[in-house]
Amino acid sequence: MQNYCFNTDSFRDTRDNVEENPNEIEGYNLATELKGALEVDHFICEEVFAEDFGWAFYAFRDEQKYFITASVDPEDDQVDFGFFANINIDKTRSFWDRLRGRNKMLDDDPAGQVVHRVLKSCDDVHNLEFYPAR
Repeated sequence: MQNYCFNTDSFRDTRDNVEENPNEIEGYNLATELKGALEVDHFICEEVFAEDFGWAFYAFRDEQKYFITASVDPEDDQVDFGFFANINIDKTRSFWDRLRGRNKMLDDDPAGQVVHRVLKSCDDVHNLEFYPAR
């Protein structure tokens, strides 16, 4: 899994989207932005859906499946630094792949490269931290 954390004032959701989420967590617009970028890069993506930890969608390319999550935390005490955002990219592997140590997510994984490129191109992404695949 790869993880990106950063501060931003962008990607804020409408009240309707926030109310769709079981815990009223923002991140729909961030997930939609990532989905669009992945589709431009020839990934096939399913619709963004609400999860209890934020928003998520599945992306596919070359028979590889990824579970991508996004959340934006609009806590009042973080306003000076922008809101805290989090993205996780999890490469789905079969039981046998995990058992045998095959098909691991690498730091230069195609889905991670697209997400990294999107975040680096946004003017309103600050304090970007990347936690590579383990």
